[in-house]
Amino acid sequence: MPAILLSFSLLLQSAPAPLPVRPVVSSTEGGLKAEVRDHQGAPVPGVRILLRQADGRTWAATTNAQGQCQAGGLPPGEYRVELRKEGLPSAVYPRLLIRANAWLLGAPPLPELRGPRLRLAGPPAYEDAPGTAIVPLRREPGKIPMH
Repeated sequence: MPAILLSFSLLLQSAPAPLPVRPVVSSTEGGLKAEVRDHQGAPVPGVRILLRQADGRTWAATTNAQGQCQAGGLPPGEYRVELRKEGLPSAVYPRLLIRANAWLLGAPPLPELRGPRLRLAGPPAYEDAPGTAIVPLRREPGKIPMH
């Protein structure tokens, strides 16, 4: 009997809290910079955006009053992206690619569904992150650096 209770309590444990996102990307991290719109094209504030990698790690962000979000600090790779807002059906993008040193700006259209639904605005495109280029250090021959 105790083993059954232990098994049941393990099932009831909630999933780990999503990892925090950052407002920047780097040479080893990427991000999603997007706007969430409804079926009529209006921006939707307060949408919870969950970004899940294949290994189960999940990051979360929420759209601002203009329906925009900027979720950076993500390891490069494929993500399952889910848009959630109470009172509206969720939208799921099963495979969005996040690249290092770049922002993903949109997503391919989802299959048409009837009624209100959420979507990421704009076609899939990437914007390179400014100011993250690595410039190789050039030393002048015969000079010893002084610290």
